[in-house]
Order: sequence, then C-alpha cells, then structure tokens
Amino acid sequence: MSECSRKDLAELIHAYELGLLSDEKRAEVEMHLLECDDCFGSAQKTAEASRLLKFHPETRDQVRALRIEHSSVAEPIGRRGISWRWAVPSLVTVAVLLVLVLKDWRVDIRPRETVVAAENRVIVLPFNDLVQPVDSCRFGSIIAGLLVTSLSESHNLSVVSSQYVSDLLAQQHISPSGQSADASTTMAIARHAGAQWMVTGTVTQLRPELTINAELVEVATGTVKLAVQGKGAGDSALFTAGDRLAARIKTALLPSAPASGIRDRAIAEITTGSPEACQEYMRGIDLWQRMYIDEAGPHFRRAIALDSTFAMPYYYLSMLAVGAERLALNRLAMKFIDRAGTRDGYLIRSRSAFLDGNLDEGIRILSAFVTRYPDDKQPLLQLARVEYTLGRYDSALSHLQTAIFLDSSYAEAYNLLAYTFDRMGDFDDALRASDRYVALAPNDANPYDSRAQLYALNGRPDKAIEAYRQALAIKPDFFSSLAYLGIMYIFNRNYSEAESCFVALAGSLAPSSEASSRLYLAYIPAYAGKFEKALTLLKQYEAQDSVAQAISSLSFKRHFEAICLEADGRPVEAVTAMERCLAAGPTDIGDSYRRKTYLIHLLVKVGEIEKARRLTSELKHVLDSSGVSQAPYWCALGALAAADGQVDSSVYWYSRAAEMGDQFYDRLMAGRAYLRVGKLADAVSTFELLLSRYTSPRMFWCPESVKLHYYLGQAYERSNWNDRALRQYELFLDIWKNADSGIAERDDALQRVQRLQQQP
Repeated sequence: MSECSRKDLAELIHAYELGLLSDEKRAEVEMHLLECDDCFGSAQKTAEASRLLKFHPETRDQVRALRIEHSSVAEPIGRRGISWRWAVPSLVTVAVLLVLVLKDWRVDIRPRETVVAAENRVIVLPFNDLVQPVDSCRFGSIIAGLLVTSLSESHNLSVVSSQYVSDLLAQQHISPSGQSADASTTMAIARHAGAQWMVTGTVTQLRPELTINAELVEVATGTVKLAVQGKGAGDSALFTAGDRLAARIKTALLPSAPASGIRDRAIAEITTGSPEACQEYMRGIDLWQRMYIDEAGPHFRRAIALDSTFAMPYYYLSMLAVGAERLALNRLAMKFIDRAGTRDGYLIRSRSAFLDGNLDEGIRILSAFVTRYPDDKQPLLQLARVEYTLGRYDSALSHLQTAIFLDSSYAEAYNLLAYTFDRMGDFDDALRASDRYVALAPNDANPYDSRAQLYALNGRPDKAIEAYRQALAIKPDFFSSLAYLGIMYIFNRNYSEAESCFVALAGSLAPSSEASSRLYLAYIPAYAGKFEKALTLLKQYEAQDSVAQAISSLSFKRHFEAICLEADGRPVEAVTAMERCLAAGPTDIGDSYRRKTYLIHLLVKVGEIEKARRLTSELKHVLDSSGVSQAPYWCALGALAAADGQVDSSVYWYSRAAEMGDQFYDRLMAGRAYLRVGKLADAVSTFELLLSRYTSPRMFWCPESVKLHYYLGQAYERSNWNDRALRQYELFLDIWKNADSGIAERDDALQRVQRLQQQP
C-alpha cells in the first residue's frame, strides 16, 4: 500500500467520519479517498471504530438499564420481556438517543413519522409508462431498477434500494407495474425514505426509438433541478437510455466532483444486455420479496436462458437448490461476478464464503457491505439470518433493530424479528412483530403463514389452522401453508382434510411439490400406527421418485421408511433403509449429518457397535472440516455411551446436543435418556415441551411423536402423578387405537392403564 502524499487531507479523516467538515472540504476528502489506498484503509478503520463505539457493551448496558427502568412502570410485574435496544446506524445527539431509548416499541410500534433527509440521498421511483396503460413489460420498474444500480456505483451518492421503494409503494397499494402515484404521494414516499432528491419519469415512446423523460426533484422544496430526456434504439435501447439518464443525474448532483480516473461502467456491464432477461429477473425478484420463493425460480431460470452471463439469477437459484446443483450455481454466480454491481457483488461473495464453510469471511463481507452502504437494509437482514441460523439470537436481534431503524416498514425484518423473539422465549413480542408484518403486507400469504407457525410452535394448533386458512384464502396454492395445514390436520386426527391438503399440494407450482406431497401422504397412516400401510405407500412413492430423478425427495422417503421400520420392530431392515437413504442424497448438507447420527443409533440397537464407532469417527471428521455444529456427533456419542452402559455419559452427550440447537430428535433422545436414569423432572419438562410444538420435524418423526404421550406417561407415573400418567396413556392408546398389532409400547400402555385404573 503506497504512502499518502496529502498529509493535510489524511489528518481530516476522523473529522470527516464525524461529519465536522464543510461541504467543500468534505467533497475534497471523499475524492482523495477514492484515489489513495492508504487513506481509504484508514477511513475504513475509523468507520469501524465509530461503529464499535456505538455498540460498546457499556453503552448498551446503560441503554438496557434505562429501558428496564422505563418498562418497570409501564408493564405488569412478572411479564417476560426482551430489551428493545435500538442500534443507531449513524452518530446522533444525546437527545435523539434518549428518545430512542425511551420509546418502547411494544407500546407504540408505529413507523417513524419524521425522517431527516440525508445529503445526496436519492430515491428513484418507477417510471410511468404512457404508452401502455398497464406496464405489462415492467418498463417503468426496470428503468428505475437500472438507474438504482448505476447510481449506487458512486461513492458520493446514497441511493434508496429498489426493495425499499417497492415496500413503500405496496403500503400505498400501488403496484410498480400498474397505476402511477400522484405527486403528493410520491413526495410523501420520498420524505419517508429520508431522500434529499427524487427521480421520477415517464416512458413516452417505445418505437422506433425508446424515449424516456426524467426529472430530478429536490424533496424539501419540490424544485425541479434537472429535466432530461434519454433515448435509445435497437436491442440495447433500454440500457443506452438508462446510461444517459444516469450520467446526467450524477453530473447534476455532483457537479464539482473531480474526476477519479475510473470509468463508470455501463448498466449492461453490471446487469445484463438482454431486456427480456432483465424483465424475467425483475418478475423473479418481485415474487422473491413477497416470499413466493419457489415461483420466483422459473423466472430466474428464464433469465439465464436469455443471458447465460447474468450473475444475479444464479445467486438466487443457488438458494433454491441443494447439494451439487447449489454449488454449481454458486460457482456460476462467482464466475460472472464482474457482471454484477457493487451491491450485488457483496451478496454473491458472502454467499460463496458461507457455502465454502467460511462463516467468518461471509460475515466480514456482509459487514463491509454495511460499511459501504450504511443506509442499505439488505445486508443487515442477511447478517441477522446468519446469526439466527447459528443460534446467536442477541446478535440477530441487533441487526434487525438496525434494519428497522433504517426502514420502519421493512416487512421481511419484522418476519424474522417475530421468529427471533420466539426463539428467545418471548411469545408476546413475537406476536406483536407478526402483527406488524401482517399490517405491512396484508395482501400477501406469507405473513399469515408465519403467524400460523408461531402459534404451532407455542401449543396453539387451532389458532395455527385458522392462520393457515387465511394465508390460503389469499394464495390457494401457497406451498408452505398447504403442507403445514395438512400436518396440523394430522395432529388433530382429521385425516381426510389432511389428505385433501396434500393432494392439492401436488398441483402447486413449487418445484418437487408432487414428490413432497407423496411423503406427506405417507405420514397419515404412520401417525395412526399403521406402519405396514405407510411402508407399502413409501415403496410405491420411492419408485416414482426414482423415475422422476427426485433425489432429494427420495432420500427423505428412505429416511422416513427407516423410522417406520424401527417403530414396527424391524431395526435390521431400518439399517438397510438408512444406508440406502445416505447413498441417495447429497452428502454436504445438514440432513446427511443427522441421517448418519440416526444410522449410528440403529447400528447400536442391532449390536453393530464397531461399525457405529467407525461411522462416529468419520462424522466427527466431516463436522470438523465443515465448521458446523457438533450436535450430530454428540448424539452419536450418546448412543455409544448407552451401549457401553455409561448411562450418565449418555445423558451428558444427549443433553448437550439438545441444548446446542432446537432439533426434535436431539431433545427426544435427551428426554429418553433422562427417563432411563430417573431424572424425572428433566424428562417431564422435555416431553411436555416437545408435545407443545406442532412442527414439521415432529411429524417426520411421527411414531416417536405419538410415543411422546407414552414416555410422558411413564415420567408422570414414576413421579406418582398417576392421574396425569393415566391421561397420557389414554391419549397414546386413542391415537393408535387402530394401529397394527404387536407394537410393544401399545401393549405395555394397555397394561399400565389397567393397573392404574385398579388403584384406589
């Protein structure tokens, strides 16, 4: 790194970060930073120091103390709560900080009403297509999106993201491809986004020459600073016109900025040169942002069919794929990363790091994204998702708070916020965040689907069913709601309604929907204890999956086949099924690690201890090299310890795995270990917790899910809570009243009921 030749400017970096320079001097420093690597590195360190100061533990503790003091007056004693610690993304005055500290979002969750416009912050609204009454080709949205991409390349401009614009329009019930907003509405949207400048425009002609008129308006006064026309002809008309508009807007906003010596890349160089590919990509993004993830996939695939060098569709498709296909798509995104803008490049590189198992590097890249675009909410949501997945809920909450501070109407952030609060044990706040999500996107299915899952996770199946029905009233083929509603009906033993949901699921547009529906149909007899029927169906469905090359679905069915075989008293056959399962599915995903753990459990059960030890050692090596959770390995150690008669050690390993995450199988095995050694209080609390959660993983392990009543009955009985024990045994027997004969747990439960009923 070369040494700086402008010491006078280098000494001003700290003052620049604190916002203490005049406009003239600030512009001079900013241009110097673009030219001097040494000072640019120093500026990054200074910015990071400022950011660390804002998140310093002592500062956060003081905020928390103030928050608790305020809450002690406003809330009833004994209520569970999580401190709402706003993470402020820029230096603020003490007065503003106190307002944020004392504002309890649980009391007032309304959006901020006053937003101060940031200097050189620009919002680009979808252009109005005067040629086509309904913008079926999405020219207005595409032009706006291309301008956002181009303007975002400038270090001297802060550009409101296209997603934020889409969210604000949706709140006003305005479709980006439909009617245009009136002047007062667009001005209100710009003010809400904290923009100093607003770009609006119209498409006035498509042929023979594309003609676009644009205006650059000062939001505070309504003054038109620039009126400009962009034209283009031929296949590149859209991109040529966009480049011309972007260049004129940059010149108008940054008239005195000295030349950096770096040529602005053309829009087609950082997106695609195909208008049709761009249209397909925009349609996919619109569906993706509304959580219609599976339906977005075909649009992304059409986009790369039209332009095989278009990087971002590969990025999104990699998140839909599994195994080798996921890695291949990610490699293609990285291959064409030079065809992505700076913003999108951060996303591609961070995902590549995560897929390589380099979590620290992925987080570092997303953090650099935040530093480069401090007003962009997307990297904050990505960071929150990573931390949530890792079980670091405090960190996830901090990122979500910052994102919501930037955009109080950020629907996706409220969605994850609801799940985060639920994982932190605060169901009340989870529902409040869910209510906010519904209010922000009332016409989408996913907010109701998410609310249903919260109810299902907290022992309210009837409320969950009601919310799933609300989601399906909006979108009848919504995959998640159809699948989970069917599962909820199985838990309620309404088997005919469950079957109707799964049959409808087969007609969903989601990829592999037909193969998934076949697995769910096998749940119905298995939950009722009819394992022979379930196994017959699975054989039939596995053959269909093999013909259709539905490898992922095939591996799930073989796993479920092994579960049913073990429940039917056939563990040797279950071992064979699990070995076939592992041979069929991808080996680089979490499911494969879990499957190896279950295979080790089965091997121990049939007495193949040495083979189980060898697989456990191999599993340890794979987990170490992948840098993921050791919980599957700990479960395997629990099984081996039990086989060696080391019951206390078995309890230790199973409980450690259960505490690490929230896996049904881990908690189940921990509960059974507690029961074996007589830790009855722990067994009771574990089984009661599992029974209160109506989830898909619990249904996948449906024989054990039903047997939870049997295990809990034993824990109650050994604790001398005979009435409770009797109730659990009766529930267990009622669910399996028409089950296959010869099930040992069922026969034992019948004897226990008779004995308890005979007691005085």
